[in-house]
Amino acid sequence: MEGKNPARIADVSRTAVDKLLVDAGKACLDYQDKVFRNLPCRNIQCDEIWSFVYAKDKNSPFAQIDQRFDKFTPPPI
Repeated sequence: MEGKNPARIADVSRTAVDKLLVDAGKACLDYQDKVFRNLPCRNIQCDEIWSFVYAKDKNSPFAQIDQRFDKFTPPPI
């Protein structure tokens, strides 16, 4: 979600929303850094990531073929 919409809905400045998101991100990073270390994992299941710009190739009209694409990211091992 872009910063404009939450700011408008909550009737606060976009800067306030941006600062809150940065603070929340830092809090999440600190939490995950403390909690997700040295885990006794015996099995790890991971999956690939698909990203879409504009639309999936199969759902996009041919007229806009240069403005959309799929991006596949394999899991790092």
